[in-house]
Amino acid sequence: MMAVLAAVASGLAVGCSLWDVTSPWRRLCGLGDVAVRSVSRMGLAAALSSMSAFIRNGGTASGALEELAGRRFATAAVTEERAVEVFEHRRGDDETPEQARRVARDVFVACRVSERLGCETVRCLSAVASSYARSRLVEDLEAKAMAMPRSTVRLLSALPAVTVLLGEMLGARPLAFLFGTMPGLLCLSLGALCYAVGLAWVGALMRRLHDDVGGRSGGGADGRSSRGARGAS
Repeated sequence: MMAVLAAVASGLAVGCSLWDVTSPWRRLCGLGDVAVRSVSRMGLAAALSSMSAFIRNGGTASGALEELAGRRFATAAVTEERAVEVFEHRRGDDETPEQARRVARDVFVACRVSERLGCETVRCLSAVASSYARSRLVEDLEAKAMAMPRSTVRLLSALPAVTVLLGEMLGARPLAFLFGTMPGLLCLSLGALCYAVGLAWVGALMRRLHDDVGGRSGGGADGRSSRGARGAS
């Protein structure tokens, strides 16, 4: 009798040890026992580094996403929707939702490439982190290049209103002249027309400058991508 009980206990122990923790039933049962932790906005670069460190220490990509999300998912799978949710909650205050979605898509593609080709997930995530760092650098340089022209345009756009306000403060009464006399109305109409034409012209120049800066940046990125594709082939 004791031998039978010992055999049954040994079988139960072996069965429990072989029961995979990633099985759907056990994961669903464990969802109610795990409290959702509050997550901090560490930034996308820090989130990618944390995910790589988790996988490097023996974890899985889905486990890394759960760690970043502060909760468990129903299935052990990396999906684009889960990645978008995780990186949207982890992005910094100076990062946009579009940047979070772009990084999430890259992470999802990196995990799929790792699964299909058998390459290391950490190396794929390192490529994603390097790509994000380059894109942030390009965006920062573009913002610095456009900051001075935008400030100049704002100053010049407000100059007519400031001139009229200063005239009123000095007692010249430019508003009475502009709205109360025929020559003033003529000057006001001509000035408004020139002002509108000037704003449209400056807006076209700013759009062209923005396209030139973005085109040079995009061309460099495309060149790097094409070189990387030729090297991979």
